Amino acid sequence: MKSMKRLLSMVLALTLLLGLLPALGGGITAEAFTPEHDIIRIGINAHSCWPLTPNVVLTNSGGLRVGSFNAQRQFVPAADAATHTTLRVTSSGGTVQVADGAGNVIHTGQTVNIGPVNEAITTNYRLPGTSFGDGRRDNFDFFGGFRITGSGSNLIVVNYVDIEDYLKGVVPYEAIPSWPLQVLKAQAVAARTYAVRNFGRLGAHGFDLTNTTATQVYRGMHYANENTNLSVTGTRGQVILYNGQPIEAVYHSAAGGATEDVENVWESPLPYLRGRPNPHEETPAHIPWTRTLTAAEFLTHMRSRDSGFNLPDIVDVQTQLTANGNMFSVTFVASNGATRTYERQRARTTVLTGLHPVINSQRFTITRNPAAASLAAGPDTATAIQTLGHIANDYAYDLLDIYPTHSELELFAMQDAGLVSFDIPPSEEAEIAALSGGITFTIQNFGFGHNVGMSQHGAASMARLGHTYYEILHFYYTGITISGLDTTGSGFVDVPRGRWYFDAVQYVREHGLMQGTGDNRFSPQLTTTRGMFVTILGRMAGIDTLTYAPQGMVAGNSVNFRTGPGMDHALIRSLPQGTQMQIIGQHRDWLRVLHDGTEGFVLGSLVTIMDWNWADTAPGAFYAPYVAWATSTGVSSGTGPTTFDPGRAVTRQEMAALLYGYIESMDITLTRDTSIPMFADFDTVADWAREGVISLQRAGIVQGVGYGNFAPLWSSNRASVATMMMNFHRQHQ
Repeated sequence: MKSMKRLLSMVLALTLLLGLLPALGGGITAEAFTPEHDIIRIGINAHSCWPLTPNVVLTNSGGLRVGSFNAQRQFVPAADAATHTTLRVTSSGGTVQVADGAGNVIHTGQTVNIGPVNEAITTNYRLPGTSFGDGRRDNFDFFGGFRITGSGSNLIVVNYVDIEDYLKGVVPYEAIPSWPLQVLKAQAVAARTYAVRNFGRLGAHGFDLTNTTATQVYRGMHYANENTNLSVTGTRGQVILYNGQPIEAVYHSAAGGATEDVENVWESPLPYLRGRPNPHEETPAHIPWTRTLTAAEFLTHMRSRDSGFNLPDIVDVQTQLTANGNMFSVTFVASNGATRTYERQRARTTVLTGLHPVINSQRFTITRNPAAASLAAGPDTATAIQTLGHIANDYAYDLLDIYPTHSELELFAMQDAGLVSFDIPPSEEAEIAALSGGITFTIQNFGFGHNVGMSQHGAASMARLGHTYYEILHFYYTGITISGLDTTGSGFVDVPRGRWYFDAVQYVREHGLMQGTGDNRFSPQLTTTRGMFVTILGRMAGIDTLTYAPQGMVAGNSVNFRTGPGMDHALIRSLPQGTQMQIIGQHRDWLRVLHDGTEGFVLGSLVTIMDWNWADTAPGAFYAPYVAWATSTGVSSGTGPTTFDPGRAVTRQEMAALLYGYIESMDITLTRDTSIPMFADFDTVADWAREGVISLQRAGIVQGVGYGNFAPLWSSNRASVATMMMNFHRQHQ
């Protein structure tokens, strides 16, 4: 425990207000961020983009000219450049040839740069004889200019476009244009953040991002509408920041129940990509799916997905879920005891891909079904099962051929239009069950995508419930700020800039004194409880919570130690009777515990709490170790022999007594000005609080609420306490 001893001067700059507070802040400006470039380069027909094309036709009613791009990526027309409304570009042996609408060749060379006369007019980009993009069209309307390079008999095309115009061609394809404006704004800010964070990501190929799901889907203005454009212009320049830098603003279609910590999918942890339950999401009917495979079918599938899958057969599949209920690992077990394990992203991309035509998610389960008591497998049965497998696989891979060039939501629109179907043939599972007398495995998938960051369908549901786009972004990205946004920035959606408590909330959050109340909210008007206040003091003291964490012991014969709070979570190990552990949290009936250096969950009813004196304080509550610290160090003696009343609103006299107990335990010396008159209502202060109240008052730490009164039984909200603790901590950190 850190010890402090300081002599406080008679003239204290510190004013601890336990009542009415003056207005703070005012004139606070939103955090600024300037991207490296205003213009972004998007590969159109290039590496990881659409397939290379042998010819391109560009048409612009305002005119096109040949020129170059300068260091700032701005188009500069050639001095003698003529204006053309139509240009046809082809390649032969790596040489680019440009012809006007009449067929006259106006340029030859390895590369040509073409830009519009009027940047406000889009250029129609047509690929003659080709149909892709949304399965129907061969032309698109893009803002900006183009760099076109020859590659054998094909062309590599890069679009140079202002980032705000680029986003107008992203939002209609990475979200559904008919969705509420607030979710479209959230998508625009996330897409802008992803773009500026990834400037130069594919610089070796001559551009920043692709136009496909490899980065962000970009199709131009064909599906843009008033709301998709407004989502961009209404958030112009806004970027999601963490510690002043753009975040990796990844997003996915639907979480299916919970998002996931990034390190459980892509290994490297990031503080703003934390998983959480996703109660807002109204998962569309076409996202969940179920499929049942025989062991032989599963074996064939895995060999097709992984050339290194060399197990002779599959007799079991073991899975491990994360604390959020998403898949962490899948282990295949063979009859000879050999295993093959896929962790994190590979558990999804290797195991699931191909089992459904398109959709897979990090949130899925695999259940081993016992052998069915059905007819013995004969030649006809084996042939039928094999035929079913071929039908399912052919159906899946046909759709997978078109998937890479489409966004997830674009595919849904295609399904709604009747162009494709994502449904697994309904008779397949029944036929497998009827024909197979052996072990089968049922795969259940929930959601669509990698489950990291923002769920687009979840965001849409939040918007329908009335949430703003900045509330949506704060829900899915932890501890962020949004540049250029003057409604928040504290890290909490209910603490707007300009409020008198804004600085204080930001200070106590950054210094670890106070945290949110859930859903990225601080709840500034919520009354402070005794449990909250003693927690703040303990954090300020810098205590090691493990030192004061309650101890538990296995009461029954044994208890299962699991990765998450539920029977469906992976078993870490079984703990025998008498095993001791530290209790560090609670989730409904489950205790989060630390045993032998590993965190996990055990069923609370099977654990006996040891040496815990506080009957009204749950051992797994966030304030439990702080209550133990306060009562063991003399900061507080509780409200009774076995009670602390952690959930009751803390009164002003209780805060004074607790703070005075903290000052004494930390060995701080106060200088008192005895000439300061006592509060007019001092005789109403409880005997046990009087020494603390008068000492803090005469040290200049406590002030009255008006008319010389202290109002000992009043309570204070979290905004007031945050301001008080900021002022105190600045003097004693």
